[in-house]
Amino acid sequence: EKPLFDSCSHNFWAQAAAGRCLPRRGQITVDSADAGQTMSNSGFSPLVCLGTAATGMLLLAYQLQPAPAPQVQRAPAALGATAKARPSSMQSAATALPVGSPPPIGAAGLSASYRDHLSDSALAVLNRERAKAAGPRHAAAFRVYVPSVPGDRVGGDLEEPDTLARAVAASAADGEVMLLCVGGSGAMRTGLNLVLNFRAMGLYHMLVLALERDVCTSLWDALPSLACVWWPRRLEAPRPASLYNTMFNKVALAFFEARKVLLERLVVKHRLNVLHLDADTIWFANPYPVLKTVYRDHAIVVQADNPFANAGILYVQNVAP
Repeated sequence: EKPLFDSCSHNFWAQAAAGRCLPRRGQITVDSADAGQTMSNSGFSPLVCLGTAATGMLLLAYQLQPAPAPQVQRAPAALGATAKARPSSMQSAATALPVGSPPPIGAAGLSASYRDHLSDSALAVLNRERAKAAGPRHAAAFRVYVPSVPGDRVGGDLEEPDTLARAVAASAADGEVMLLCVGGSGAMRTGLNLVLNFRAMGLYHMLVLALERDVCTSLWDALPSLACVWWPRRLEAPRPASLYNTMFNKVALAFFEARKVLLERLVVKHRLNVLHLDADTIWFANPYPVLKTVYRDHAIVVQADNPFANAGILYVQNVAP
C-alpha cells in the first residue's frame, strides 16, 4: 500500500537520471546524505531502471523551461473580501477557521503576517480550490491555524525556564502545532521553503527547532513572526560509549535526541497534537484534511521507512494524559 506521506531528497531526479532504481511500491526513500549509503539496483529489472532514468531526464529538461504565468480567478468570498474585521478582544484567541469561508476573520481582520493563504500563489489557490471541491467529510478540516499569541522573534534557548511556554503561545493554535526540525545553517533554505509552503495553505502554527541561535536569527530576518528555539546544552550533553553513539555523527544524533525530547514535552506537558517534520520534506497538499478524517482515531501516524518507521515524519494526536 502506498504510504500517506512521500518525501525525497532534493537530488532525487539527479539520482533517477543516473539510472538508480526506485522501489516499485511507490515510496521514495533516499538516505544517502545521512547514512552514507546509495540505493541498491538489486531486484529491479533493467526496463524499470531505463524508464526511471528517462523520466528523470525529461523532468529535468521540463524544469528548465520557463513556465507561463498561471491564470487565476478568485471569488471574493474565498478571499474574505466581504468579511467583517475580527473584534480586537479576540485577537489573542487561538484561531482555526475554514479556508473556503474565512469569516469571522477575513483579510481585514488578519495582520500582514497571516495573509499568505489569501494570495495568488499556486499552493494558496490550489488549497482554496481543494477546500471548495472537498466533500462534506473533508471540507471542515481545511482550516486556517493562527497562533494564540502572535509575536515577532519569539523563542530562545530551551534551557531558559520560560522559553518553551512563550514559544508554544506564539506557535500553537487550537491544540495543534507543527514542529519543524531545521538543524544547521545548511538546512535553512529547505526549512524556510517548507514554512512558506505551509503558510500558503493557511498553516501558520509552526515551531522551528534549530541547531543554534544563528539559524533562528537568520530565519527571523526573513520571517519575524516565526517561533524558533534552540537547545545547545542538550547537544553538548555527554553520552555513554556504544556502537550507536560512536559510529554516527555526534551532532546529528544529539539533534535527533533533542527533537524527540521536545516532542514529548509538547505532547505531555503542553497537551498538544504535534506534526513533527524534517525540514527537507516537500508537501504538495494540506495534511490536516486527511489526518482529521481518515486517521482521526489514530494516536500516532508515521511514514513507513521499510522495515522501520521513519523518525522524521510523524503525527501525534489525542495522547496527552
